Amino acid sequence: MHQNTGQSRISPQSLGIMDDRPFSQLAVVSAPDTLKTKTLDRIAGFERRACRVRIAGWVALAAASIGAFAASCAYAWNAASSSGFIQYISLAFSGSTAVFSYSKDLSLSIVESLPALGIALILAAGLVSAGAVWSSVRALKQRSRVVSFA
Repeated sequence: MHQNTGQSRISPQSLGIMDDRPFSQLAVVSAPDTLKTKTLDRIAGFERRACRVRIAGWVALAAASIGAFAASCAYAWNAASSSGFIQYISLAFSGSTAVFSYSKDLSLSIVESLPALGIALILAAGLVSAGAVWSSVRALKQRSRVVSFA
């Protein structure tokens, strides 16, 4: 029994040809036995290549975002030290008498000297770094799964 039994076939009548003699002289062609394995091997190769490209992209993004995280930490440290934020924080932890007696003034000074842009940059770079590292690990796990089935 042929593998396409039960499926609709192109007949000479469906093509508008009423004489089927040219079609009856055609030889029946079957696919080689290695076609399935070669096709599956090529598909697996394409999947491995796509996985390598994804891994390279995520690792590059992770490296760049970790570099941006380091730069944003340096920026935030410089902004905090130049605005007096570190001095206010050290004053807050130095003794309880100064904190309690000047708590309102001290808290307003801490909030005013807080380097908001530096903190926002640290959070953004940290989130992108974490997402890129997580996606890289996920892509590596997928690569091991793709390689094991190939």
